[in-house]
Amino acid sequence: LTINTVTVVPNLVGAFFNFMYNLGEIQSSMPDAEPTFMRIMSIINMITFPTGILSAVFLTRSVTRATRTDEQAKLSATQLQERRRQCLQLGNLAANVGLTLWLIAAPAYPILLHLFEGGVPASIYAHFVVSLTLCGLIAAAYPFFGVSMIAVRSFYPTLVQWDSMSKAELPALRQLGRNLWFHLVLAASVPMLSVLILALLSDRERRFALVALAAGGTIGFATAVSMFRLVQQDLQVLIKFIERSDH
Repeated sequence: LTINTVTVVPNLVGAFFNFMYNLGEIQSSMPDAEPTFMRIMSIINMITFPTGILSAVFLTRSVTRATRTDEQAKLSATQLQERRRQCLQLGNLAANVGLTLWLIAAPAYPILLHLFEGGVPASIYAHFVVSLTLCGLIAAAYPFFGVSMIAVRSFYPTLVQWDSMSKAELPALRQLGRNLWFHLVLAASVPMLSVLILALLSDRERRFALVALAAGGTIGFATAVSMFRLVQQDLQVLIKFIERSDH
């Protein structure tokens, strides 16, 4: 439930911004198609959000089940080590599931509009593909930090048997450390890049949406930095412990 919450909320915020932005584009370029756009949006959201939630549950269940004492007792040391490795990848899974669905929805909107309404200007394709791709990148960065923090601070300790920890654990821990830096750069750069690109594509009537995106990106980045530091500190402690105690 917690993983789904920290994954869904940023995507809901991105979906709301994207709806407001592209509704303005439809009202400007294809006003008669607004009812069709609303129906398409409802259909796509009713498919993508449940798909994302079910995918997250399916992909994380082996780790979440292993955190239960009764289930953990059934696992060998090798299987438990694999669960720890999978645990450190949960942030990537959350980000990748969301981004994949955004990238699928990006061309789906203008294609469905074309099927239902006939001719669709090339600018509509550009607006939908660019805006949904950028929002997808933004929405992918923040769930990564939230889920990674839960994984490292809540799940991982319950999967650890300290007397059996070895240097075989280090590659996955260090990989997560590198992923933290990548997503921090993403969280910082994509919102600003989004404002720049969408401003070039937009008229002044929709600039309020870009201001909201910039403000949200600033708040989101500050939150990401806080989670980045917490997870990084925990990783450093784990790595130092393993390096000193390996036998």
